[in-house]
Amino acid sequence: MKEVEMAAERLSMRKLRELFRLRFEAGLSTRAIAASLNVGNGTVCDYLGRARVAKLPWPLPPELDDDGALTALLFPGETARPRRSARSRTGRTSTRSSRRRE
Repeated sequence: MKEVEMAAERLSMRKLRELFRLRFEAGLSTRAIAASLNVGNGTVCDYLGRARVAKLPWPLPPELDDDGALTALLFPGETARPRRSARSRTGRTSTRSSRRRE
């Protein structure tokens, strides 16, 4: 069988900060954090590993309030990925949330 690699999409900075808060402030297990954020346990472990390698302090210092600074610390040597647009894979913008209920 041919092995397929999927490009993982990064967590939003808001979710990432919540992940760190749940671990370092609330003391939750990786499985509890994964369930709370609706992500995989491996994802939580990956980000915690990156934080450990980067010697990320908690609470985060003010200079890491900037998303770019935190991204650079956790993903050294990687260029910033472009954000996905609000359009779906078909190229059409979803109108589900903009429809009025009758």
